[in-house]
Amino acid sequence: MLKPSLVLIMLPAALTVMIIGCSVSHQTMRGSVVMKIDQEAHICIGSDDGIKVGDVVTIYRAKALPLTKEAIVPDQKGRYIARTRYEKVKAGRAKVTAILSEHYAAIEMIEGQLEMSDIVEVAKR
Repeated sequence: MLKPSLVLIMLPAALTVMIIGCSVSHQTMRGSVVMKIDQEAHICIGSDDGIKVGDVVTIYRAKALPLTKEAIVPDQKGRYIARTRYEKVKAGRAKVTAILSEHYAAIEMIEGQLEMSDIVEVAKR
């Protein structure tokens, strides 16, 4: 069981990750999976973003690329750190099953596998 003091420390960080994971770019709405149960999930794209029940969203996953010699660089204190690079890999597609609020919707996978922190994108109308 988590101690109340630990929860108070972790909560702001979790909320920050949820907020950062939700953004809108010029061509797509982009959010992230914030809760997952089997092949169903809640995403941080909601009615304010124009998403509708029945919309199909694309699921992506960030995949770490192998480290290269060039990716290991000194920081300001002279310690060597690895600069991990990532690529966005398609993980599947899902259908919007419910609008939960102006910021959140529920989805069900129709293709692929879903993981926490996956990226969700839908083309703007």
